[in-house]
Amino acid sequence: MPRTLEYRPVSEAANLPGLRLVLNGGVPGPWSEAAKAVFRVKGIDFVPVAHEGGSENTELVAWTGIANAPVAMFADERPRAHWSEILLLAERLAPLPRLIPEDEAGRVLMMGLAHEICGEDGLGWNRRLQMLDSSEASARNKAAEKAVSAASEPNERIDRMRHRYSPNAENAAAERRIVQILAHLDAALADNRLRASKWLVGEHLTAADIYWAAFANLFAPLPPEICPMPTFYRTGAEQRSAEVTKALTPALLEHRDRVAALCFEAPMRF
Repeated sequence: MPRTLEYRPVSEAANLPGLRLVLNGGVPGPWSEAAKAVFRVKGIDFVPVAHEGGSENTELVAWTGIANAPVAMFADERPRAHWSEILLLAERLAPLPRLIPEDEAGRVLMMGLAHEICGEDGLGWNRRLQMLDSSEASARNKAAEKAVSAASEPNERIDRMRHRYSPNAENAAAERRIVQILAHLDAALADNRLRASKWLVGEHLTAADIYWAAFANLFAPLPPEICPMPTFYRTGAEQRSAEVTKALTPALLEHRDRVAALCFEAPMRF
């Protein structure tokens, strides 16, 4: 099992000053890992607070008003849960190194790529739907092996997450979006290489690079010595179609490795 962060209970964290960061506990949730990496690159310390995926997280919701992770709570300011809100908070708290390009064209390009990776109907969103389908099928198979109906042993966590993240989504549509986005990211890398840059946007590391490195773990997990995730999570992430495997080009994976080495703690803790 992975080493865990030293999580603080909600009752304690809510009364602390500075930055508190609600994170997926026990697994490398890409939205959480990306937020951690953004603050790490900027040298911003935070107090971690654990969120249990698929659970009600009653205390957290009472404190933050938000059922998801990550959530950034800074001083007595409003909660920030959207990837862009967290990124903009980090930029304000530590303007350097910049993770959003200063020029408007670069900013628009970077934010657009980041949305395709992190946003609704984006890379992570659709991969999560695929993994929920896989988890649901596994639960049904286990129920069948025990000669009981799947309905008699409901998986409340899966049901809660499916209701929260597009209950009517189609797996085929998710697959198309994933392949489309991976192809676009690969093209962005290739296009920037023509400008003698090794990054997705411009001449320097940006948040888009960090987001890709974090979300790539949903398709091609980093090795155990870097990211010692639970077996069930690694197994789910390694299940992918031939089309997705083809779209995960060597260039994308090499970029993932380089950014992870620069921006992630090794071994990663969650």
